[in-house]
Amino acid sequence: MQRSRPLLVVSLFASVFACRPDLPPGLDDLVPDSEFEIVDGTGSGFEAGQSLRLSTLQGKPVILDFWATWCGPCKAQHAYLGELKAQYGDRIEVLGVLYQDPPGNLASWLKHNETAFPTVLEPEGQLTKRFQVNGIPRLVMLSPERRLSWDMLGSWGRDSVTVRLHQMLDDDWSPR
Repeated sequence: MQRSRPLLVVSLFASVFACRPDLPPGLDDLVPDSEFEIVDGTGSGFEAGQSLRLSTLQGKPVILDFWATWCGPCKAQHAYLGELKAQYGDRIEVLGVLYQDPPGNLASWLKHNETAFPTVLEPEGQLTKRFQVNGIPRLVMLSPERRLSWDMLGSWGRDSVTVRLHQMLDDDWSPR
């Protein structure tokens, strides 16, 4: 009987923590739908003020770039994601999610910088809360089925993003 106690403790521990809704999504978890407001529609058919639901982007990989105009490391990563969007075109979706940065700052930033994808706000902050975003840059990659493929805080390697995109697109390892 003593031998089953460690297994019981591990099972209880796993059960309690696997069901906690306050934990961020894990790899391959379905990411909840969320609504965004378009601040700048660059690189998309959207216009400022329009609403966009995450679920409408299903069917292709989605990259969520939580960033701010005042964040130095964010700017370099934002530029790289623009390069990816240019390479992959309509095969992927990229959204720049403004984090603790008023939309007015974006307008000023856009006068001196280019972007290749839309910038959005998350009015209800559902994903920001769910992913427990409390620092940036933060990159979240979703599969075409809206499942979490990657979640990275801070500077990340470009190769990691490219490899994941190729896997999700079932590519021949060369961007189109």
